Amino acid sequence: MKNPSNKTPAYHLSTWMTDLGSSLNNLKLHQLTLPSTHNAGMDKKGIGGPVEGWMACQNDTFPFQIAQGARVFDLRVNARVFNGTLYGFDFFHGPFSSNRSVLGLIKDCNTFFKNDYNSKKHELIILQFHEFKNFRPGDHERLLTQMTQGFSGIGSSTKIVPKAASDLTIRDIRSRYAGHNIIIASDKFGSHSDFWDDISHEWIGYDIPSEQELDIFIDQKTQETNQSKLWSLQSVRYKNFYGPLDISDYINKKFKPDTQALINSNIINVDFIENSSIVPYCICANLYKAERLIDKEPPSQPTVHDELWHGGWSTYFINFNASTDNFGVDHYLYSLNGGEEIKVNNQHTQRQQLEFEVRRGQEYELTLYAVDVAGNRSTPLVKALKGIDPPTGSDKPLPPDITYYKRDGKYACSMLIKHSIYNADHYIFEIYAEKDIVDGKPVGEPILWNIASRWALGVMFTNLPNYDAYLITAHAVNSFGLTSDYAIKRIDAYQPSVTPPSPPSNLTTSYNSVTQQLTVNFDGGGMYRTHTLTIKTDTEKTYESFYSGNAISVSLSLDFTLTLFAVDQDGNQSTSITYTGSTKETSSHAASPINGQTVLRQELTTGVTTWKGSHNIVKYKIHLYDTQDGRSQGASATPHVRCCHVYPIQPPE
Repeated sequence: MKNPSNKTPAYHLSTWMTDLGSSLNNLKLHQLTLPSTHNAGMDKKGIGGPVEGWMACQNDTFPFQIAQGARVFDLRVNARVFNGTLYGFDFFHGPFSSNRSVLGLIKDCNTFFKNDYNSKKHELIILQFHEFKNFRPGDHERLLTQMTQGFSGIGSSTKIVPKAASDLTIRDIRSRYAGHNIIIASDKFGSHSDFWDDISHEWIGYDIPSEQELDIFIDQKTQETNQSKLWSLQSVRYKNFYGPLDISDYINKKFKPDTQALINSNIINVDFIENSSIVPYCICANLYKAERLIDKEPPSQPTVHDELWHGGWSTYFINFNASTDNFGVDHYLYSLNGGEEIKVNNQHTQRQQLEFEVRRGQEYELTLYAVDVAGNRSTPLVKALKGIDPPTGSDKPLPPDITYYKRDGKYACSMLIKHSIYNADHYIFEIYAEKDIVDGKPVGEPILWNIASRWALGVMFTNLPNYDAYLITAHAVNSFGLTSDYAIKRIDAYQPSVTPPSPPSNLTTSYNSVTQQLTVNFDGGGMYRTHTLTIKTDTEKTYESFYSGNAISVSLSLDFTLTLFAVDQDGNQSTSITYTGSTKETSSHAASPINGQTVLRQELTTGVTTWKGSHNIVKYKIHLYDTQDGRSQGASATPHVRCCHVYPIQPPE
């Protein structure tokens, strides 16, 4: 990902949408990346008692969450009914409710906008009503009335953004609906003009996924970027007998500013929002997306990797090397012989595939463009499809010779073949259960299959279903669809290892006292292994699936001990190595004459005092002077306090 401009506006978390000014103008809401508080109405201060740890998903109140930069509230509403009488609407999680109410939420939002509205005029707060409990006929209408009166009635300090704005850009929402800052989303309120459609909610489907399972789920849901409506991604984990987990370290790693997971997300639901960096990361992603829309640089030209003519299917396959772009390729367009352009989604792989129907004996010219989000087109790949292999003879082809086959780890296997070019137009490789081949012939359906040209050297399967033994087969097909006999080999079952992996080595660290991030480097990576890191300061914390170059948060002025070991795919652990260090100030941090020097903002740190400069200032110039009781003194005066003026030096345009 290309880094956003270094002209990032200074912003406050509580007013970041307003502070970013016109930067977001060209984006629509479903194109933004928005930080959201999961179960926003279930905070520790609103629950209390023994169930607090089980049910609370946030640490503090609605005003606190707004001030921390949350712009979407994930809400589950309970109708508080006793003896047939409705006493209001509160928020619930599982069987428990909090003392937060919908009326309280309305009051908190109005209070936020009432105080210095001009500094918050462009903030948008989305109320995503996700679940309803104990609602009777008519209760949805009563809740609707509470909200419309609370946000657009007498005494309200803001209004509801109507559904008509759901496909507008931020610029249009700001100009057409000035003074409107609240978006309410749910299908349960009927076709009311003020309320937006329900927000699609992506959840893994169970409460206690492993980190790896959550990782895979998020990767799957953030592959594509062509959603045209608001949608949310649930990024939370629970623990048996404990409740919501604080996974802020995982959030910081998974949604770093240069990741697909962040850029391709719309609404990210997290627990304990202030514990992670999700809000500044979302802001960074939105600035990136804004720049992406006005980008003028086209993607690179796609190039052909290999091609295959499948005579039996009258189909041509082209594998091409994906284009690169500053902001990523959105899709590809291709045409044959100057005809209609056909859109193909970016497959997000280094090599991508086209397939189209062609007729034997005709010549074709393929034109292929890469297109980025801003609509810029690459230089076209223009290729004459004249490399169609000549038809084979009509005789039955010979089977290929299998020269190599092997199981590769838990879920992969590979095979190499010696060409049997005689009458072979292409090869088909398949994986079968052992019971599904009898006397050299399949009697069941293949579990996996692949197709390759007559010039193929072999195949690799990387997604075997389990550890079982399998049969891998290869057979040739001629241009008339006639197949050879099967060449068959047995892939042995995977045998878990009991031998521990070799330990990592060369464990080193570097510490940034401004960001208070400790970067850990080591040797010892490899396939089928991960690393586990434990850091012990005044507390102890463990990071699984830790990689060399990862950074962790460590406060200033602490001694620390790192313990690192490798874990292979079978769970075997290596011996561990340790490293001791400190983030305390040393003699190298001692004060030195800096009068008149130009320094980087990151260097304005001594001891536990960190200069927090403006986001868009790269360098500062320091001027020292002496004071006595706050007044500037002459050169001969006795200094009482050493102070400085810090002059910003703007970066070059």
